[in-house]
Amino acid sequence: MNISTLLQELVKETIKLCDEWIKEGKLRRETRFYQKFKVERFEYREDGARQVSGSFPIISKEEWNISDIFELIEHIKTLPSFEDCIAYVAEEYTSHSSNPKAQAEFLVSRFLQKTISELFCRIILY
Repeated sequence: MNISTLLQELVKETIKLCDEWIKEGKLRRETRFYQKFKVERFEYREDGARQVSGSFPIISKEEWNISDIFELIEHIKTLPSFEDCIAYVAEEYTSHSSNPKAQAEFLVSRFLQKTISELFCRIILY
């Protein structure tokens, strides 16, 4: 097997788990509030003088609960497909490392985090 096939299997299982956890209510969205500077007036003159005024309106943003995502990732790390990816990466790509398995787990975990992040962005947008 090659790394593409192994990662593809991991992604398929991750998508399936995300769907299941969302249906079961284990992955929740929550509204967070932020303040962002909003320029309301900007004036620049040829003599170099400028004038800027604005405000800090409160903006609400819907986001996934970070604790739920952490639990999901920890659960995915127990799957055989995750272990298969780690074993392959440790053998093929991290042999130069003093701890190939730890380095491989870090790399596959980052891939998994990015995959989940992209998936959740698409779920919120649609």
